[in-house]
Amino acid sequence: MKLILGIVFVIFAFVNFRHLNIGFLSLVEIDEYAFHHSLMNMFEGVIELNLKKIFSFYLYSYGFIFFLINLIFTFPFFLFDNIEMTIYFPRIVSALFAVGSLYIIYIFALNRSSKLVSYLIVLFVLTMPGFWRNAFWFHPDWMMTFFLLLSIFFYSKDNFDYKKYFWYGTFSFGFAISSKFQAITFYPFLFFYIFYENFNLKKFYNYKLKIILFIKSISVSIIIFIITNPYILHPLGFEVWLVDFIGNMKSNNITHGAGEILDWKEKITNAITSYYFTLSIFIILIFLIIFNSIKYFLHKKKNILNIISLYVLINLIYLIFFVNKDWQHYYLSILMASSLLFIIKSKKTKYILPIFMVLNLTLSFEQHKKIFLYNPITQEHLQMSQSLVNIFSGKVDKSTNILIDPYVPFDFTSLDMGYKNIHNIYGTLSKKHFIKEDWYKVYPSFASFSEKNFIVLKKSSLYFYPEKFNSRVDKNEYQNAYDIIQNFDSSGDFGYEKFFENDYFFIWRKKR
Repeated sequence: MKLILGIVFVIFAFVNFRHLNIGFLSLVEIDEYAFHHSLMNMFEGVIELNLKKIFSFYLYSYGFIFFLINLIFTFPFFLFDNIEMTIYFPRIVSALFAVGSLYIIYIFALNRSSKLVSYLIVLFVLTMPGFWRNAFWFHPDWMMTFFLLLSIFFYSKDNFDYKKYFWYGTFSFGFAISSKFQAITFYPFLFFYIFYENFNLKKFYNYKLKIILFIKSISVSIIIFIITNPYILHPLGFEVWLVDFIGNMKSNNITHGAGEILDWKEKITNAITSYYFTLSIFIILIFLIIFNSIKYFLHKKKNILNIISLYVLINLIYLIFFVNKDWQHYYLSILMASSLLFIIKSKKTKYILPIFMVLNLTLSFEQHKKIFLYNPITQEHLQMSQSLVNIFSGKVDKSTNILIDPYVPFDFTSLDMGYKNIHNIYGTLSKKHFIKEDWYKVYPSFASFSEKNFIVLKKSSLYFYPEKFNSRVDKNEYQNAYDIIQNFDSSGDFGYEKFFENDYFFIWRKKR
């Protein structure tokens, strides 16, 4: 098993390095870009002994411990201004948690089945494009997934005794929430684990003790979250966290989020059958989930797989029917947990799993090609980047700030600029991106504002096609962005004027 884990990690290390193209924003995910800015803020906070800066990071639904671990790995490279490694090593951190998760799946299977089946489960997971994709970027999903799988492993070791392994599992769950707040969707697992006898035997004996145990478990997870996110104890820190949490919940609402209303079939296709299971395997999984969930209430023998099934079922219903996003990483933790349901104590398993592996490899071949054979730099990338370099040559320095569309190729390092000078438009262009007062209406004094000297938008951006706005649920946001651009073009009261236009971009600058 160590050989397999080693090979997987080497593949992660190599492919991550191959995909690394510094200076080309089109190759850095927008979340990664925001996280990189967060690490820079934290690094400066440590150097300056500025506590506010240390706790100034983007997206507070992702825990401080996630950023702290990545800062530890990247700190030496920030010291020596090595941008390449400050992007590369956070991806390696994701890869480490992915490999750790794979090992937990292996030992969980080994405790419940044969060594052969354990290896087959691991190989089956490796056929999922989603397993690889989520370790090729700087994001907390693998860290969260690792701790959730570790929780399930400890709860299985506890075997309903509610002793030391139960608390190990609860501590692990606390660290999962501390990594990414989405992990709170694991609470149903904890609930059904504690109240198994009450639901299964239809008896309510010891229910008071069970309620107390449940409250204690929730309290432990919350305490761990607070300890690892101490800023939340400060009124301003709590306000920041609450604003971010509410914003995330709104973005998950069925009427907002992805820009267009997605139906359940699109979510299954785009997030599940493209990244984790082929449709046929997913249908089999659904039957397994329903069968095990029914067994939880009817079968007297306790089985951790029944609780996993209920946990996966509840989360799938929520994500597919109540979250207007088809983002595959939202499904990572529950689908990694669902792979444990294929550990069936039957001799036929060793024949079924290889068939599943072949199906997954065959039908997800195109997805694997995109991940492993992806050529990040195209000729158009080079042309777009060079055009921006030519435009800004001699007109920018280390004090210049540029607001720019996401996924724009721009070799700004050749202009002696750094990531601190480049600001991605996160979401839809709005006044908060370039007007200080509007910035602080959204981010109440927790994140520093930088005046933008230039604003760069791609000509292909939706902002320039108002006839398409009505097809989006966020059409009002795009209409507001369109009005802002009209203000720029007419040198209006927002303080910007037309500076340059070429085949790829519109560029405005701050009025002098």
